[in-house]
Amino acid sequence: MQPARGSIGVPIATTRDEPAWSSNSPDPWNFRALGSAPSLHGILENGQNIHRPGALLRIPLADGSFGYGRVLEPPHDAFYEYRTNSPDADLDRIASKPILFKVAIRHSDLSPWEIIGWRAIEEPLAQPIVQFRQDVGDFRRCKIFDTAGNSRDAEPQECVGLERLAVWEQSDVEERLLDTFMGRPNFTVEHLKVRLR
Repeated sequence: MQPARGSIGVPIATTRDEPAWSSNSPDPWNFRALGSAPSLHGILENGQNIHRPGALLRIPLADGSFGYGRVLEPPHDAFYEYRTNSPDADLDRIASKPILFKVAIRHSDLSPWEIIGWRAIEEPLAQPIVQFRQDVGDFRRCKIFDTAGNSRDAEPQECVGLERLAVWEQSDVEERLLDTFMGRPNFTVEHLKVRLR
């Protein structure tokens, strides 16, 4: 996958011919900037929400196993460090597992991801998600921001370990989960890491 680039060089993890987010908007999650994509995090063009924050997701992976996730405030989901060979629907067991990562998701209307239940979002999952963006022309120009609206200029080294602002396709998340569980590097994760030079 070759991520598209926004106007200040923010890679957008998208593999479809849909318009990518433009950073000209002061709000990085301005859905109007996404064009007429059929669904972003289960929000349909008619405003119907098919994914409720707190819902638990079972995600079929390419090797026949299953990963698990949690719907957060749109457009973000969290993904658990939990993989099974057969479907699990024990919400308490799933929700007790550590979180691997949180990213913005473009959900497909015909998703193979199954909603298996709902429970209120626990305090750790309700904390603001911290991300970064980096100028493609001058890698030294970075900004760290969170979903609560806080932001500040930053050095590239300060962005190491943070997620880059990107909207992920479901298939790319499935690949990332399986790569993580198999202990191998993921192309998209490597591509989206902060540039240090």
